[in-house]
Formats: sequence, structure tokens, C-alpha cells
Amino acid sequence: MRTIESTATFMHPFTLGDDEEVFPAGEFRVETVEERLEGLSFNAYRKLRALIHLPAASEDSGLPRILTTDPGLLAEALKRDGVSPPAKLEPLSVRVPGAERSKRHQRDIDNRALERAENEGMAPQP
Repeated sequence: MRTIESTATFMHPFTLGDDEEVFPAGEFRVETVEERLEGLSFNAYRKLRALIHLPAASEDSGLPRILTTDPGLLAEALKRDGVSPPAKLEPLSVRVPGAERSKRHQRDIDNRALERAENEGMAPQP
């Protein structure tokens, strides 16, 4: 799992999916949680959820909110706003828990694959 922190900018008020609540235009901090797809020869991730940090719903409550939504709904809302999501979703940082461990794990997998290939009479290509 990894979390990508980014900023989503809406130029107009927006909605998410079938939700009737209208959110104000503005810049919002977004955390997208992704899951690594295992068993591939390259790194690939599936977006699981997006957490949008919203201002307080009213001046009375005074508390900011965190809305959990489907990343696809966020992308659709950004597209409806007039600009494609990649241009409007600016990555700020990526957090990968246990990244060192996963690199070591991948190195072990690669070494086992090379060893198996050699045992089966295949020679690694330089």
C-alpha cells in the first residue's frame, strides 16, 4: 500500500457521483491510497480510495471534514470541471510503508527467479 498526497483544484462548485451535496470551488488536499499489484514484472498500483480534505460544511460547525470517495468519482468531477485530472491533480508526496522491506523482498524474488532459470538451463541476458 502507498499513499499519494496531492492537490485537486476545482474552478467551479462540484459534486461527486450521485451525491447531491455541492462542494465549493477551490483547492483541496487529496490523499489517494493505492495497492500494489503483485505478480507482475513491473510496478503497478490500483487506486483504492481518495480522501478529500474539505473545509467546514458551515461556519457553525467550524470543523473541517475528510470525505472518502472512489478515485474514479474524483477524476470524473475534475473532468466535468473542465480540465483532465492529470493536469489538475498535482502530486505532492508519496508515502510507502515498509518501502525498504519491499525492495529487499523484490530483490529476493528476482534472485530466486534467476536461480530457477539457471537450474532450467536458461542463461540470463546481460
